[in-house]
Amino acid sequence: MSGRVVAGFGDVCARVGAKTYETGAAGKIGAGPKLAGVVDVKKGIDKKTLAYVKNQPAALWMDVEQVDNDGTIVVKIEVADWNHDFEVLFSLNERLRLREIPSGLRLENLDIHRLPVER
Repeated sequence: MSGRVVAGFGDVCARVGAKTYETGAAGKIGAGPKLAGVVDVKKGIDKKTLAYVKNQPAALWMDVEQVDNDGTIVVKIEVADWNHDFEVLFSLNERLRLREIPSGLRLENLDIHRLPVER
């Protein structure tokens, strides 16, 4: 993927049951500089992340840890207990790849793994 890949979130906090968390975006800046496209990172991480969280009342905080110009994006997701002072239950690292397709850009999940709990 030629060009520069960018990604980020606004202030992100979510109640899983209500799915009220903010949108994150990733995109590519091509030559010129010209915006080649943007994708919704939240949609890319929803399915796999929610499989770990299930339906427990949890808050999610998401932060972009790493962005490479090959399209790889690493997102750290902290899952906290919504009912108990937002104590962090566990964290996830999710690796995504931004790919160019004929209709624009597409975000695909590469892997996700649970991180050790920091106390």
